Amino acid sequence: MIHIRCIIEIAGFPKEHIEKTMNDIIEMLKKEENFQFIKADVEEVKENNKMFSTFAEVELKLNNLSGLIHLSYHYMPSSIEILAPDEFETKMGEMNDFFNDLIERIHRNDMAMKNLFAENHLLKKRLSGASNAKQ
Repeated sequence: MIHIRCIIEIAGFPKEHIEKTMNDIIEMLKKEENFQFIKADVEEVKENNKMFSTFAEVELKLNNLSGLIHLSYHYMPSSIEILAPDEFETKMGEMNDFFNDLIERIHRNDMAMKNLFAENHLLKKRLSGASNAKQ
C-alpha cells in the first residue's frame, strides 16, 4: 500500500458549479477500486477576480504504483506527498507502463497545442484579410 496526501484544486464559475464539482470528485474518489479513501478536508469556495476556487486536501491509500498513476492522470492533483512507505520496489513492467503512459499523454497534449496554434493562426489570418477587404 502507498499512503498519500494530495491537493486537488478547482477554479471557474459559477460558485455553485465549483462546489458541486468538488463534491463530485470527492465522491468519485471514495468509489475508486484502487484507492482506500481516508479523508478529505475541503476548503470553502472563495472568489478572486470574478472567478471562484477551492481545493481539497485528500488522504488515500493506494494498492500499488498503478493506482498512483491513475490518480495522477484522472484527477490531476496539484501536489502529491507520499507518506508511506519510505521505500518500495517497482517492477520493470510497471515502470515501463508508467513512462509510456506519460510519454503518450505528453505527445497528445503537444499535438493538441500545435492544432490550437495552427487554428489560431488561420483565424487571425482570415480576420486580418476580412478587415483589410473592408477598408
